[in-house]
Formats: sequence, structure tokens, C-alpha cells
Amino acid sequence: MSQTVSLPAKTWSQRIGEKAGGRPVVFFLLFWLVLNLLQVAFMELTSDEGYYWFYAQHLQWGYYDHPPLVAVMIRLGSFLFPGELGVRFFNVLLSTAALALFFSLLPERIKHTNRTYLVMLSAPLLHYLTFLVFPDGPLLTFSLLFLVVYKQFVKEKNLATSLLLGVSLALMAYAKYHGSLVLLFTVMANPRLLKQGYFYLSLLVAAVLFLPHLWWQYQHAFPTLKYHLSGRTSQWSFRHVGEYVSQQIVAIGPGLIFLPFVCRAKDVFERTLRFIIIGTLLFFLVSSFKTFVHFHWTSIALFPLLYFAVDYYNRPEKTTLFRWLILPFVVLFFLARLLLMIPLIPGMHVGEDVYHGRKAWAKELSIVAGNKPVFMPNNLRESSLYSFYSGKQGVTLYNRPAKKSQYELWGYEDSLQGKDVLLVTKYPFAGSTEWKTAIGQTFFYTTISSFQSFYTGITLKPVLPVVRRADTALHVVLEIENERRWPVNFANGSETTSIICSIEKDNRVIRADAVAVVSGTDPIPAKGSRQKELDIPLKELPKGEYQIYFGIRTGLLPDAILSAPFVIQYR
Repeated sequence: MSQTVSLPAKTWSQRIGEKAGGRPVVFFLLFWLVLNLLQVAFMELTSDEGYYWFYAQHLQWGYYDHPPLVAVMIRLGSFLFPGELGVRFFNVLLSTAALALFFSLLPERIKHTNRTYLVMLSAPLLHYLTFLVFPDGPLLTFSLLFLVVYKQFVKEKNLATSLLLGVSLALMAYAKYHGSLVLLFTVMANPRLLKQGYFYLSLLVAAVLFLPHLWWQYQHAFPTLKYHLSGRTSQWSFRHVGEYVSQQIVAIGPGLIFLPFVCRAKDVFERTLRFIIIGTLLFFLVSSFKTFVHFHWTSIALFPLLYFAVDYYNRPEKTTLFRWLILPFVVLFFLARLLLMIPLIPGMHVGEDVYHGRKAWAKELSIVAGNKPVFMPNNLRESSLYSFYSGKQGVTLYNRPAKKSQYELWGYEDSLQGKDVLLVTKYPFAGSTEWKTAIGQTFFYTTISSFQSFYTGITLKPVLPVVRRADTALHVVLEIENERRWPVNFANGSETTSIICSIEKDNRVIRADAVAVVSGTDPIPAKGSRQKELDIPLKELPKGEYQIYFGIRTGLLPDAILSAPFVIQYR
């Protein structure tokens, strides 16, 4: 007589560790694709997405802030689908392709386990960079393509792998300049590459493919290089370091961020992954002493981290850690995604990013503006989102030389001159009307007749040494250079146009005074210049070191700072 033996029921943690059986990788990829297509279709644009859409209206080989790949993606998607889905469509496709590439790197023993899928779903950056469009999205995909090809290149160096490596390098570069860090840390992890001819061939292929962008940079006087190397940086400070560290723990996830320090590399490929992770985190830690580091800038470390994570958490002895550091975050992120997709909480936002209500916001502003262009100084996010949702002209211009945008490169300042323009700012000014929006923002606006501004095409240069007059004033001879192709006339109707001197310390304006009126002067001819003698009073200024800037003030507009700084020691 046969006996039936009852086996003990498996615990939930044992079931999670099992293979996914009838749910292979292809179903996970389909799940990810459908989930994100639904997400992007139900979420309005936010953050810089409107600005990247603005890029896509005129395809070029480069843009002020970034290479062109993000614009190409948006342009192609908008050809296929209207609205938000079109803007984000190819970003979702590339993210799904990246997951497929990632699975190709994994050993068979862990490729199909439930834990592998859950670990991947616990990564905050993976979610964020899939349903929102940033240059980091395609960078994620093509950095992973580089790693897939690089792994094969390490095993088999030939013409095919060399060419593919070069193509992947070029694609990374066209996505975002941070791709160069992947190459740098790869060489540091495997310096033998520098002795291999096929590696140099791949670099040559990448350089040739990237030449059109470099030529664009040369034609435009390297605006991106200047901005990223000087315009975004400031003096060494601890101001942003704490923000960087705390944001990275959240963005990467507490279950992932410690792994490169506890997982050992078994071969040169895994050593390269560790170098990319640790090198990226250290590089941006150092950068945080000079500038604010956005949490998604470390995205190139994400898939290397996930590579170690899926192996680490598939170990039976890591079940407790998996239970506390992975599973709660999977639930949390899906709840967050639901709240972002469906506006269950009115006015929900993350920092300045608003995920619902932009259409109504743009409609309100459009009614106020009528047929007038809307000028929003120092605000590329709002101006581009207004254009996307209203179909009308929104323009931003930046008033300091360290930061400009694509609006200046495309000459949008000229499109406003002489028109009636609605000025909209985040701060109150004389004669402004307050506007409290449905998405919780407060703006101030007024109409400017016969708009005139001087943010681009004019440079102010002190051409003689500064002379101290009994420590009470600075005597400066200032040269006003007109770089435009037409004369500059400072006459602005009934408004006064003046040269201003901004005295600043530690990135704070101490005072900004009008020191000479120029609205009654003759026009400056195209490519011409004029000198102006100025006395800058220093009375009541505390002793110390100051940065002096010169600019132009006209009407209600923010001062246009048009000079490089020079430093004075006032004792």
C-alpha cells in the first residue's frame, strides 16, 4: 500500500526565489513596455521635457545644452503620435531595449528568477528615466549597448567588435556627454586596451561619427563646452555635497548603493563595472563641491549596479536583506507611479515638477496673453511648456552671461522686438498683476508695449585699469561693443535705458545701481563700439573683495548683465 508524503509548504520568500516558470523575459519586457506607454499617455509633460520638445522643432547637429539625440527621438515620436505620447514614445522603446540588452549579460541561472525582476523594479532611476524624457534615457540604453559589445570585445578582438564598439561610443556621445565617463572608467579598469590596435580603431570610428556635432560646436563657438565647464560651476563649497549624498541614496536605492563595495569582481568585465560605478559616484561627489548635481546624472552607474544586485539578491542567504531593502521599494514605486498617472491627490508635485494641470495652466495664461507672445525671463521650463500646451509663442532669455539657452542661439530675442509682449515673472514688480495658478504657482504679469531688450549681441568691456579715487569711487572707461548685424538704438520710448554696475560677493548682489543713462545717445553701428566713462561710488560699501559686473537696465525687464566679472579689493 503506497503512502502519500506531505511536503511542507514553501514560504513566500522561497517562492519569490524560484524561477519564473511560464513568465520568461519576453513577458517581463512586454509588461514593462505596456506599463510605461500607459504611464506616459496619462501624464502631462514636466521638468525640462518641454524644452527638449522645443529642441525637436528644428533638428540640428547640436544644441546649447546637449547633443541632438533626445531631439531626434522626440521628433520621430511626434511624427507617429500626438501629445505627450509622441514626445516620450521612443524613450520608452529604448528603455525596453535596454532591459533586453541587460538580460543578455546575466548568467542563465538568475536570468529568469522572480527576484531578478523585482530587483530591477526596485531601482528608482530606472522608473524615472523611462517615463520622463531626459538625455540620460538614451544614454542608459547606449551605455549598456557599449558594455554588451565591450564584454564580447574583451573575449574576441576583431574588426566586427571594434566597429560595433565605435558605433556604441558615438551613440553614447550623441545622447549625453557623460558617456565619456563610461569610456574613461573602462580604460582605467582595463589599461591593456591602450596597447590594442582594434581599440584605437573603435575610437577612430566614434570620432568620425561624432564629427558633425563637433563641427556644429565649432560653428557656434563651443557654447556647450563653455557652459558646462564654467557657466555651471562656482567656488569650492560644501553647500551641495549633503544634497548629492542624500539624493543618491534615494535615487539609486538603499538596496543597491552599497553593492560595489561588498561584491568582488570575478573578471575584467566585472572589474570594469565596479570602476564605472565607483568612479561615477566619486566624480559627481567631487563635482558637488563646485555645482549642484542633479540626481539622475549618475545614471550611467545604474545597470552596472543592477548587474551586481541581481546576483547578490538571488543568493539564498540574502533573503532577509531582499525582504527589507528590495520588496518595500517595489511596492512604493508602483504606488508612486499610480499617483503620478492618476491625479488622486490634487496639486501633487515633486519639487518644481508638476505632473497634472499644465493644460489648464497654459489655457489660463493663453487667455490673458491673447495673441501676444509671452516672455518669461530666466525660465526655459515654463516658457517651453506654455508653447507646447497653448500652441503659441513662449520665449525665455537669460540675463547673465554664464547661463543662456537655445532661445538665444536661435535669435528669439529678435522675434520680440517692437511687439506688444506679456511679461510673466515669478517675482512682483511695479504695476504687475498677481496670478495664482491652479497648479499652486504664483506669477506676476503685465503687458509691455513696443518691447525692447538687450540680452544678446552686446558686450561691455572695461578697457582701462581701474583707478581708485581716494577710496570713494572707481573710475572706469567702459567699451560698449555691438556684435549685431544692425545698429543698436538704446532709445526705448518713454522708458529710461541705463548702464548699471552690479557689485556682488559670494554670488549675491550687494547692490546694482544705474551709473549712466544711454537712452538719449546716438545708435551704435553694426559691429561698432562706443566708450563711456563711469564713476562707481564705493561709499558705505563694507571692506572686502567684490566682483564687479556691468549691464543694461531698461524698463521693467531684469537687468541684462553683459560683462565678464572683474575683482576689486576694497580696503
